[in-house]
Amino acid sequence: MKIVLLSGGCGVGKKTVGESLSQKVGFPLIHNHMTTNIARALHKRDSEEFRVLLFELRKTIIISSLNSGLSGLVMTHASHQFIGNDYFNWLKFLCEENNITLKVVNLLCTESERSRRFLSKERELHGKPCESQIFNKIQQEWGPPMIIKYDNCFSVNVEELSPDQVAETIFYQL
Repeated sequence: MKIVLLSGGCGVGKKTVGESLSQKVGFPLIHNHMTTNIARALHKRDSEEFRVLLFELRKTIIISSLNSGLSGLVMTHASHQFIGNDYFNWLKFLCEENNITLKVVNLLCTESERSRRFLSKERELHGKPCESQIFNKIQQEWGPPMIIKYDNCFSVNVEELSPDQVAETIFYQL
């Protein structure tokens, strides 16, 4: 099994790129909001209980996918300092332990472009937050997005590419 992890800050386009890539590779998309919304409904976002539940939810999804014979998953990850290294190290270990190939793609763009995207009406149509106060709070509390460094990893600057072009770029590097 293979996991393609799309990592980037809020507003970079992880879900939109993930949807396009998911269609190209034929893997289901597990967007980070699917699990964070559950964990956030039960626990404060920066609590240890939140982290534990988030990791357990994602582990259950990955192991269930592996056991059901899926050939892969496209997953997204908000790569802020808040959860970044802990989550990535945990995921890397889980993949190694279960013979899962992990391919990490850092999605990059400037903070001003992420802010513009974060405030777009399109985000609102997807049921995602799109208020400047929330974006500013995330930037202040979580810090800048992390770039994951890993042997099986590459970065794509998404600023001047459409989501389909980004997905195509990723597809050819898988």
